[in-house]
Amino acid sequence: MLRVGTRGSRLALTQTYEVIKKINAFDDTIKCEIVTIKTTGDTITDKSLVDIGGKALFLKEIEDSLLLNNIDIAVHCLKDVPAALPDRLIIPAVIERSSYEDVLIATHSLMNLPNGSVIGTCASRRKAFLTHILGDTVKIIDMRGNIDTRIEKFKRGEFDGIILAKAGIDRIGMSHFITEIIPKNLMLPAIGQGTIAIECREDNKSIIALLKSINHTNSYICITAERGFMIEMHGDCKTPIAALAEMKDGVINLDAAFVMPNGSKIFPASLSAKYTNLENAHQLGMKAAQIIKKDIVESEYFESVRDLFGI
Repeated sequence: MLRVGTRGSRLALTQTYEVIKKINAFDDTIKCEIVTIKTTGDTITDKSLVDIGGKALFLKEIEDSLLLNNIDIAVHCLKDVPAALPDRLIIPAVIERSSYEDVLIATHSLMNLPNGSVIGTCASRRKAFLTHILGDTVKIIDMRGNIDTRIEKFKRGEFDGIILAKAGIDRIGMSHFITEIIPKNLMLPAIGQGTIAIECREDNKSIIALLKSINHTNSYICITAERGFMIEMHGDCKTPIAALAEMKDGVINLDAAFVMPNGSKIFPASLSAKYTNLENAHQLGMKAAQIIKKDIVESEYFESVRDLFGI
């Protein structure tokens, strides 16, 4: 029996079933029990994530259950996983990455939104990119809740548009609501967006071996580069950073960016490296962060974002 911890939302359960399907395809004698866990992030829905502790609040109670041996593995949206994991926990595997893009659900396309349109999102990255693209022609309002709740708010007319991750909408069969897929040259995705991560205790060797058997290698290499960037940038939910790594012919191509919170400037970096091992993927992400940080420090914008880097 394998106890699988997850949040109880429709998307979280859909992702968990996907992981279980992979496990059973590898070994159909393994019986999986889903353990739904309500997290602080699920409980507090009327405040900005920045104000209450960030995306880690969607993991805390699940990770506590892992550490207490109440569950054997945990399933997460990788984009919700902070740069640093708790001691004694690791992510040894991911499922093959789905779509990485952000999408707009709205009454108009992105570039044709009427002046004064109210757009809902709680992500600092999306806010910064949106402001860079559209300036002050739209009003961006914090929006919390699961996908179903956000779409209902849009349908009720509380928002003129909302921005969500395409992968999540696809997974729960609500793609017909999508107005526009936002291209990466306009809005680079969150680190790990579209990827399902599986977490476990680092001392559970049999579980680690099982998870590595279902790991999608190319996706894991790419998210290693992206998370290397996030770690070096000291990124959290307050930091408007984005990264996307893609593998082609044994080469990792990484696009990364820091966006000024007010959208006034984007600091980009694009690097490539032939893949040799996970360490060199991680180092590629770190190098991109170092380039961007140097550009920021040497710019006129540095003083206004100094606190984001703890300098």
